Amino acid sequence: MSTNINDLMFAEANKENAMGQTISGVDGAGDGRLAGVDELRQLYVTTETPWQKACRRGDAYLWQNATADIATGETMVLVRNDSTTRNIVIHGIYIGNGNVAATTYDIHYVTAAFTNAGTNIVGINMNANFGAATDVTATADETGNTQGTVIMDYISLVAAKGDMLTAANFPAIGITLAGGTAIAVDQITESTAGVGGIYGYFVDK
Repeated sequence: MSTNINDLMFAEANKENAMGQTISGVDGAGDGRLAGVDELRQLYVTTETPWQKACRRGDAYLWQNATADIATGETMVLVRNDSTTRNIVIHGIYIGNGNVAATTYDIHYVTAAFTNAGTNIVGINMNANFGAATDVTATADETGNTQGTVIMDYISLVAAKGDMLTAANFPAIGITLAGGTAIAVDQITESTAGVGGIYGYFVDK
């Protein structure tokens, strides 16, 4: 004979008020929280994406370079995970090509150790109640790194155009940077005023 989990929950609740009932019991986290139910005794359920959760917790960031005329072949924006306990998941990459129509960029891993030679970027926390991350290195106009495995080529054929690369149009979104690894956006052809932004969030290993 099987036991209906709802019967157990209702018995544990032992509350017969119609609207806004709560059920209590042993929850997986062991913190004694209550779950709310409606007048039909259906659980109130909310969902959030990993990105939304990271934003709420203050673990999501944007690292973006200021619009700049960098040399052909140099790195526009680079992010390296310096944490030994957390990974960085890449959520999105923004690329703006400035005033040159045909512009190419490479998004790539930085596979070799390097000494930073660019301009430091302070990450913007996606939750205004939190500050910048201290266990990440982000630089603009970076010249000290060597291009590693290319993940994707981005080509813009329209001047003054920006694109956000997300999971819908860039399958590599969701890639994970372990401690000591980096991702970068290189300007392959001249744009005169390129800008790049990398959105990512920290997760425990």
